[in-house]
Amino acid sequence: MSAIRTALETAGVEFIPENGGGAGVRLRKDAPITPPMSVQADPDEAPDLTDAFFDQAEIREGDRVIRSGRDRRANRKDGA
Repeated sequence: MSAIRTALETAGVEFIPENGGGAGVRLRKDAPITPPMSVQADPDEAPDLTDAFFDQAEIREGDRVIRSGRDRRANRKDGA
């Protein structure tokens, strides 16, 4: 439990003691706006958006899958 509290406090959450109205939380005025650099994604590590990437993409219309993203050739039963 203390690890969760420490993580929240590091992110800018301030725990308010009970003072007649009940305990609570609020964001510190100087709370960080963006997450620390250690959790931000590095844009250089993003996948290349090649034709093969999009060929393997799952296509959806709402909750309905129009085309599955799996490689159909890998799941063939005829061994071709």
